[in-house]
Amino acid sequence: MAMKFFTSMNSAYSSRKNDTLLPKALFVTAKFVLIVVLFAPASSRATELIQAVKRGDVPELARLIQVGADVNERGEDGRVALWIASAEGRTEIVRQLIKAKADVNAATSDGITPLWIASAAGHTEIVLHLIAGKAKVNAVTSSGISPLWIASAEGRTEIVKILIEGNADVNLSGKDGITPLWIASTSGRTAVVRLLKAAGAK
Repeated sequence: MAMKFFTSMNSAYSSRKNDTLLPKALFVTAKFVLIVVLFAPASSRATELIQAVKRGDVPELARLIQVGADVNERGEDGRVALWIASAEGRTEIVRQLIKAKADVNAATSDGITPLWIASAAGHTEIVLHLIAGKAKVNAVTSSGISPLWIASAEGRTEIVKILIEGNADVNLSGKDGITPLWIASTSGRTAVVRLLKAAGAK
């Protein structure tokens, strides 16, 4: 978009460079400003923070938090830094973001929370940090899928245990009526099935 506008500016100048009503200086100034915009750093502190999280750059993250970067700012894809760190298994970054008051329940547009994605990916320590940070254990996606449901489906036995201990609803089904116990049973997750039944799953 910016390059298209730059081309248009050049065309406008070429066709009107002798027009006294539109001085050449105006075009030179406009082109200079646009060049500055094109080549100046585009990232805000929040975007820099998200990039630091993706790189796993703990010292840079700490620096950005110290200078006031918004830990709850969303990237272009709508995800916050804590969500990305939870998905990628970056435990120390998750710890720092929670300490900096990151929203532990900041979900994507389809309702996937940091706890949900960490449970799905099997990041046990991150799940512990998120629950300690008051993450909602029964928050569901737009399809009605809870962290316990996805952990059961994926056979994340230790995480299932942690979620149950954190008061996850063992009978919370998706919109299609499928429960954690059903999905664990049909997926052959024997250890998970035992945990769910012991917690009163039906």
